[in-house]
Amino acid sequence: MTGASRGIGRATAIRLAEAGANVVVNYFQHEAEALAVVRECHNFGVKAVAFQADVSKPIDAERLNEAALREFGGVDIVIANAGIWEGDAVEAMTEDVWDRVIDANLKGTWTICKAVIPHFKAMEAVRSLSYLRPPDNAVKRAIQTTRLQKGDRYHLQRRFQTNWRQAFA
Repeated sequence: MTGASRGIGRATAIRLAEAGANVVVNYFQHEAEALAVVRECHNFGVKAVAFQADVSKPIDAERLNEAALREFGGVDIVIANAGIWEGDAVEAMTEDVWDRVIDANLKGTWTICKAVIPHFKAMEAVRSLSYLRPPDNAVKRAIQTTRLQKGDRYHLQRRFQTNWRQAFA
């Protein structure tokens, strides 16, 4: 799970562990928080490991996928949750800051899916790729840039899902 050291990612990783799933807690900068999530997951009797990776970089997403495969022998669930907001109001933001936000929030979804989909295709039991749909009013809030990015993630993941279905048709 990308972005699992804090916030929604932390809560989701713990819920997965509570349900019996082994968990890779991906983090970019917050190692202490990631290790705390790992300890909480262990309380449910599952395996959990923390792994540092900047998923906006394809090589790091590959390393994260390889670590999960090495540690657990397979990957059954991928949750692309990593995201940042370093900016200010849109009109005050520099292009460099915007590029970092897009790389983490949107490109990171693509890199982790790209890294793990070959493994999923090799598993005959896997038949779907799930996504989280943003709230219906998300796109209507054009000024709230993070909402737009979540909408972009939704459409990107929908495209992955369509391609996934075609691969197994």
